[in-house]
Amino acid sequence: MKKALVVIGMFVVYFALVFLCEFLGFFSPVLWAYFGVIAAFLAATPVLVVASKTQVPGAIALFPVVYLIIMALLGEVSQPIVAIAIVVVLVIAELVRRIAGAGKQLGLRLGYAVSAIAPGMYLLPLWTMTSWYYDGAIEEMGSQAYADTLMAFANPVGLVALVVLCFAVGLLGAIVSEKLFKDKVIVSAQ
Repeated sequence: MKKALVVIGMFVVYFALVFLCEFLGFFSPVLWAYFGVIAAFLAATPVLVVASKTQVPGAIALFPVVYLIIMALLGEVSQPIVAIAIVVVLVIAELVRRIAGAGKQLGLRLGYAVSAIAPGMYLLPLWTMTSWYYDGAIEEMGSQAYADTLMAFANPVGLVALVVLCFAVGLLGAIVSEKLFKDKVIVSAQ
């Protein structure tokens, strides 16, 4: 029972942090384009608290998958490609954790860094359906200037930058989390 409450509590923290990062997009198109990078850093601790206690496959992917399901139920997953991309990223994250060592801190750290790319994939239609995304940004934000600024990121360099930054900042978030919450996020043997 206590373990279930910890998992639920950590998911609530994860959900609040990622959602807050998405909400920042209302203040600036740059914050929208890079909310995944901010979330990669902030969401490290709740994921690591849970995933560090188990080497069960799916531990790294659990929170992003539940977040995806909730957002889909709320109508906030704009296109099927978003869900597909998130699932692919999370499968890769789990494979990375297995290859690097599911029972090792390095495996946890690298697995999280890859999974930290998942929130950024909510923006994938910016690159795959640019005109549709542009029209949607104007409609939702009521500002052509906002949409025009957002389109500055709609190129291959913008996508690569997002993926690389999410990974790098996710890795940094994992390392900082390990330093701050050593007793909570260090891999424990099963």
